[in-house]
Amino acid sequence: MMRRPLVVGAAGGVILLGGWFWLSMLIAHSDPRSAARETIGFGLALLVLLSMVGAIRNGSRQQRRDR
Repeated sequence: MMRRPLVVGAAGGVILLGGWFWLSMLIAHSDPRSAARETIGFGLALLVLLSMVGAIRNGSRQQRRDR
């Protein structure tokens, strides 16, 4: 059964951020607000990184198409 890449990516992102929050709570902080802020920062950084990678891949694909 084929799943949509967006759904699989979103589920993976939720699992990754949940794991990051849990790890942050376990190791570094006992304060949930601090761990939540760290998790939001990590999520935003991950989103920016993935969008940059997507833009680079689409740009190289466009260059190949233009040749």
